[in-house]
Amino acid sequence: MARANLTPVELDDAGVAIPAGTTGTADGYSFTNHGKEIVGIKNGGAAPHTVTVQTPATRDDLDIDEREVTIAAGATKLIGPLTPSIYNQVGDDSGKVFVDLDATPAELTGFVLKIPN
Repeated sequence: MARANLTPVELDDAGVAIPAGTTGTADGYSFTNHGKEIVGIKNGGAAPHTVTVQTPATRDDLDIDEREVTIAAGATKLIGPLTPSIYNQVGDDSGKVFVDLDATPAELTGFVLKIPN
């Protein structure tokens, strides 16, 4: 199963509705990141979940710890904006952020909001 691609919804001073989101997959989520995106994860389960935002970058040949975020049961968390030089993938997936989901991804729903220029 492939990662679920999340399409950013641009924020607007007239207001935007929180997107319904996309149900998680075993491979997690991906989205294009320009440093103005905020990923939202809704936990529809009865227990907390931990999501991991991959950090493929290194500093001085040292790995940067991946960002782990715990989301309480029934809660929604917003993560970001995410610095492209730290969070964006390289190679075939250049410019994308990968978010890994824990053991029960079907209980999670993801969306991305984008801060306008």
